[in-house]
Amino acid sequence: MATIRRYPALLQRRKGTLERTANTLCFRFDDSPAEPIYITGSNLQIRVDGKNNTFFILYDIRCPDNQVLTQEEHLISELADSGLAIASQALRTARIRKTWRRTWLFGVIGGSLALIIVLPLTLALIPAAWLNRLVTIEAETRWRTEIQKSLNIPSDNSSVRNMVKKLVVRLGEVSPALNGRDIDVAIRSTSEVNAFALPGGLIIVNTGLIEQAQSVDEVTAILAHELGHVQSRHAMKAVLNSLGVTAGITILSLLFSSELPGALRGGANLFSLKFSREQELEADRAGLELCLKAGVNPEGFLNFLDRMKAREHGTVGKALSVLLTHPLSEERIAHLRRIMISDARREKSVAPIFTIEELKKNLPASVD
Repeated sequence: MATIRRYPALLQRRKGTLERTANTLCFRFDDSPAEPIYITGSNLQIRVDGKNNTFFILYDIRCPDNQVLTQEEHLISELADSGLAIASQALRTARIRKTWRRTWLFGVIGGSLALIIVLPLTLALIPAAWLNRLVTIEAETRWRTEIQKSLNIPSDNSSVRNMVKKLVVRLGEVSPALNGRDIDVAIRSTSEVNAFALPGGLIIVNTGLIEQAQSVDEVTAILAHELGHVQSRHAMKAVLNSLGVTAGITILSLLFSSELPGALRGGANLFSLKFSREQELEADRAGLELCLKAGVNPEGFLNFLDRMKAREHGTVGKALSVLLTHPLSEERIAHLRRIMISDARREKSVAPIFTIEELKKNLPASVD
């Protein structure tokens, strides 16, 4: 007596059982006493289908409308073992599909891990020229107003802001990379001693920094350092680097939308941007060059940071956050001093257009 094997199957979306006896298949509905449907081996056709899961579609070539669906690979394997060439071919197709599906899945997982691990490191190394092709300066600048709003720093036309803007313009005029660039300044009323460059050519200057400065040359030299970051687009690189795998989405947003992406909303993230040691050294060199070309005494930058560093020990709170976002190493100080000593242009400083006392008397009261 021949062995009957049974497998779950569907016919016209109705559940049933597919019985196999030798090379003959018989489909019976589970919920109906209707006559069973027979498919003999010589008339059997098998098609492989399904995207996420593999389905086998079996039908009699003489009655192609009665198509039986099953996921039972064992059934197809048994038919192939019995010598049915059509079953062997269907089995090979199904296994190839499985291999490709697994390869694709591993590729997606591996690619995602690579993005998470490698992309942040890669973005940090992108030269400014390459970044200009990925994200144009114009696209980055479109976000500046929204970035300023997200930081709760109102746009103003105060005397202090206009005076600081004049210093920025003076420095920008001597740089081919910055001349004509749309750079803006915002004054942040806080005792926190800091200044920083943000995406879109926005330079934030805290009132606490101006209060601690002893000369306009010190303020100008610090602005020159921040313009060095702007010139090399370090802020945009730092943002993309901090976003990790979502950086690609952010780049697309820059290219096709003027709306600030959610990843950049919430000013706290922008305030905490940090530049690498190499980026700080690059900004140092660029800022020093700007000062020398503009006739500004570049020693103001180091004099100011030296005073801040001397006061660092024992200081609590956020008063000296400039040293957190712009770490000052002895190597950096020595490097800049060597350049300044060897450059004769340092002797050709031009008198500032206003005094530090005139700048300070217009300062708004700190809000903290």
